[in-house]
Amino acid sequence: MSLPKLYAPITVTFWTLRNGLGENYGVVYDIDTKVTRKVVRVLCADGWKWQIYNYWKLLEWDWNVEQDQEMLNEYAMEFDFLEAV
Repeated sequence: MSLPKLYAPITVTFWTLRNGLGENYGVVYDIDTKVTRKVVRVLCADGWKWQIYNYWKLLEWDWNVEQDQEMLNEYAMEFDFLEAV
């Protein structure tokens, strides 16, 4: 799969970290979780990066979007980690 054009949204699956409930309802931090998100390539100071599509709108109600964006920032300009849906 080749790189999509800048600002063209694509749906991808990638690994991120989430918090969840463990045994006895205790909080477990940083659980590896596979998620599906719509992302776009955007320009930045280092070239380009991945950004979650409609990130600022999702911040209002999706408490996981910030963590998912941090993980995408760690992936930087890589493309092979993504699984296109």
